[in-house]
Amino acid sequence: MHLAVDAMGAKYGGGATGLLEFLQAAISDSRVNRGTVFCTPADNRLFNLPLSDKLSAIAKPSVDKNYFLRILWYERLLARECQKIGVDVLFVAANFGQSGFGIPHVTYVRQSLPFCSEAIASWPSYYDRLKCHAYRWQMRRSCRSAARVICQSSVMKSWVTAAFDLDPSKVVTVYTAPKNLLDEAVINSDSLRERKSGDVYRLLYVGSDYPYKKLDTAVAALDVLRRELPSLELVMTLPTDHHWACLPGVKCIGYLNDSRLASAYRSADVLILPSLVESGPQTPLEAMSMGTPVLVADRPYAHDICEDAAVFFDPNRASDFAEKALTLLSDRNLCQSLIEKGLALVERRKAAEPYKKILDVLLECAGCTTCSTDTKFLDGAK
Repeated sequence: MHLAVDAMGAKYGGGATGLLEFLQAAISDSRVNRGTVFCTPADNRLFNLPLSDKLSAIAKPSVDKNYFLRILWYERLLARECQKIGVDVLFVAANFGQSGFGIPHVTYVRQSLPFCSEAIASWPSYYDRLKCHAYRWQMRRSCRSAARVICQSSVMKSWVTAAFDLDPSKVVTVYTAPKNLLDEAVINSDSLRERKSGDVYRLLYVGSDYPYKKLDTAVAALDVLRRELPSLELVMTLPTDHHWACLPGVKCIGYLNDSRLASAYRSADVLILPSLVESGPQTPLEAMSMGTPVLVADRPYAHDICEDAAVFFDPNRASDFAEKALTLLSDRNLCQSLIEKGLALVERRKAAEPYKKILDVLLECAGCTTCSTDTKFLDGAK
């Protein structure tokens, strides 16, 4: 079977991580004899595609640089490329795109922003809010013409199904699992890291500074937190020259590769995720896999992804963030409980083999008769 993957725009972060995990699963599957990836040029992304005789890459620099050419790509050019190279099925790996010419496609919904009015309203720019609505229009076209739609949580499935008037049986929920950042990434849950008197307390944030991420809530809470814990630091993967970097207690450390990211998780006391909305965030599960407790926004996506393995706070109230953070930093029994629950959740998500499940969906849509029987489709398995 010839599998095509549209990965335009994947340059780093969660999108790149998920793409690489999926491609590794496809390469190792005997049912796939050829794979083609439409992608951003190598010079413009912070990762390399896997090396395999099965896999070839077709870079589209003009599409990557121009927003309007990107729309044309999703609406017309992608389908023609798939027809030209004889694709059996297309995996639309990031929200938009259509195959056409009788070739089935599966749309993977990774963008949650267009479904959350609270998050859209957080953008100060009318142009950015307009782009959210344009994304929704493109996603609707891609999802309605798809053979299957895959979401990363049951919350996202409910939003997509209702917004695009889809048959629920067409939409499959596949909860993702974190990658191993280190070979020794399994933490001994029986031993909570010992803290020496005078050590620095660290809250870690991994991600961008888009308005809906609500980092302003965490920054506003720092004064309260540092009155109680003067050594506390808020460490964020934002550019080192970010305007928040000059604030007392804030450290902006830039982009982190896998080994540095693993080190950051392991040296942090708590991972924070204040976002108003996410589709299937990897950072909470990555932190859990490293034995780091998680403090996350009290929103439906977070409860769905983290279950009972996190502490939740109101992302619009700095006082609530400060209160919950202080509780986590002082209550060793609570932290130990969260570590154990987090490790168990991560193991359950890994055991579900999410990227193999995605591949099974694609193969069934392509008419493959040797798909495993566990995707007919077992929806929502966590």
